[in-house]
Amino acid sequence: MVFCFWILFILSGIAVIGITDGIDTEDKNYSKFALTIKAAAAEDYSNLLSKNTRAALLESAKDCKHLGGTPPIGYSVTPEGYYEIDETKAPIVRDIYRYYLSDMGYDDILTHLKQRGYKTSNGNDFSKSAINAILTNPKYMGTYTYDRTMPKDSDGKRNSHATKDQYIEIPNGMPAIISAEDFNKVQEKKKKNSTKHTNRTGKQYYPLNGKIFCSKCGKPFSGNINNSNGRKYYQYRRSCKCKIKSVRLEQLNRSVFYALQQCIFSPENKDAIIQKVNAKLAVQKSLQTEEIIKLTNRINGLENAQNRLISCLEEGKASKTILDKMQKNETELSALNKQLAAKSKQISTIDNAIYNKLVKQFVSYMSDVKSPEAFALKDATIKEIVINENDVTIYFNSGLTADEDTINYFNC
Repeated sequence: MVFCFWILFILSGIAVIGITDGIDTEDKNYSKFALTIKAAAAEDYSNLLSKNTRAALLESAKDCKHLGGTPPIGYSVTPEGYYEIDETKAPIVRDIYRYYLSDMGYDDILTHLKQRGYKTSNGNDFSKSAINAILTNPKYMGTYTYDRTMPKDSDGKRNSHATKDQYIEIPNGMPAIISAEDFNKVQEKKKKNSTKHTNRTGKQYYPLNGKIFCSKCGKPFSGNINNSNGRKYYQYRRSCKCKIKSVRLEQLNRSVFYALQQCIFSPENKDAIIQKVNAKLAVQKSLQTEEIIKLTNRINGLENAQNRLISCLEEGKASKTILDKMQKNETELSALNKQLAAKSKQISTIDNAIYNKLVKQFVSYMSDVKSPEAFALKDATIKEIVINENDVTIYFNSGLTADEDTINYFNC
């Protein structure tokens, strides 16, 4: 490249003056041949330096070291250059995977991240591309990679979705934030979603998508909007040609989740449910306390660092490095304080009054709220819903039983 520029300057009639070697193309003693030789030598040196630099990077990559730039969110780098989990940021990654596996779309994930005060490494709100990058980065399951993404194009733009056919990949080369099982589940789900035709319209939520099937051919029903006489009717509609009518969204949601409510919250289950829920909440509270301690320690460390930097400024040491470091610390402090505020919401135990309130809200909660908990409960309890010509049959997973009143209710 250097050689090409020198020749271009000469052909364009531009005088070239070498500072280090005294070359002056305007000098009568100037030799084009000597210039060509020197330019070619400089080009060879530049190429050799580039190759040596890349060779050194590849050698470090074999040791699974961080090779520059900002580490993936959830990780920090040791003084020796190795990755370690940053437990103040790792919960962000775990939540993103948990949300996605709970059938949440990117818009819903972004909403939940914002509610929890989560920010990127630069202190910004997450974007869809940032979520996608996290969900497809094998480092999060402990697989070290290097030289994976395609280089920038001629316009200086990079496609973060494009990867090379061959790159360095070392399984278990770094600590894992996500299990390999969950990472692979996400890749399968993403692949399926990329080819799946969805019938979700606008922001309407169809909680029973994926659970409803035609009794004749077994093909799925999915959410759909029917516009009639200027009104919108939300429904679950067949994807086949069988002569089975659509089912109103509100009607099917209410029936299914009411039946589930009666199965789960039967009187004989009440004490056991309260006990198990409180045991689960105790575990969550313990984990919450650990995360709060880590966040608080990190915040205190950054505040102490800021105070030291402010002392440097007061002493007249206002270098650009100090100012940049202060700005970076301030950005991280703001993000961590928002995260701490969201994490500090009190987790209360369940008593009879709260239990009864939860039971009353169950149907509307399962019908309207997108959350990992609602998805997990739906997935664990509802096997499938079969739509017949004249009725609907709900199949629950084994272990769930309905009492006589519930059976009579749906048979009437």
